[in-house]
Parts: sequence; C-alpha cells; structure tokens
Amino acid sequence: MPWLPISIVVGIVVIGLLVGYIITYRNKPKPPIDYYMMFVLGIIWTGAGVSIMISTHNPGLFGMGIIFMLIGITHRKQWKTNHRRYADLSPEEKRFKFWGIIVLLFLVVLGVFFFIALR
Repeated sequence: MPWLPISIVVGIVVIGLLVGYIITYRNKPKPPIDYYMMFVLGIIWTGAGVSIMISTHNPGLFGMGIIFMLIGITHRKQWKTNHRRYADLSPEEKRFKFWGIIVLLFLVVLGVFFFIALR
C-alpha cells in the first residue's frame, strides 16, 4: 500500500505544475501549428505502434501515428512557413526546451531505475 500515498503526491505535483504553466502562459499568443513536426511525430508513432500492436494487439498508437501523418502531409505547403529550428528559438524558449529535456531524461532514468530495482 505505499504506492497510494506516493501516487497521490505525484498527482498533486503534476497538477500543481500544470496550474503554474497555465497561469504563466495563459495570455501568451499561441504559436502556429508546425505540420512538419506533426508529420515526423506521425512517422515515429506509427513505427512504435507497429511493435506495440504486434505484442499487445492494441492499434491505438499505430492509428494515432497514421492520423498525425495524414494531417501533416495534407498541410505540406505550410511546412516551410511554420517550421522553426532550434537556432530560430528565443533564449527563453531555448531555456524552456533545455529544462524540459533535462526533466524528461531524469524521469526516464528514474523509471529505468525503479524497473530494475522492483523486478
């Protein structure tokens, strides 16, 4: 039963981060949709979805990948206008992206650690 208090604390932290993000960026104008990145995301999700579909018989990720690819490919003319490279980002956006990658890497390492420790 120690997982219940841990999951409650993690849930509260996640909700707190979401509320902080919403309060901070609520009035900021929304960037245009990057359809090139949506197409690339669709390719990745389709590839991952094939292996998941074979092993678990769940086509959800595969289907979402196909949908993202179709949306990206139908807006192919907007790929150059809305695509922003890392060099084009402002220093604030670069810092936000850097810390986002650090947090995700930390969570992956933490997940691998717990997977190995609890096996």
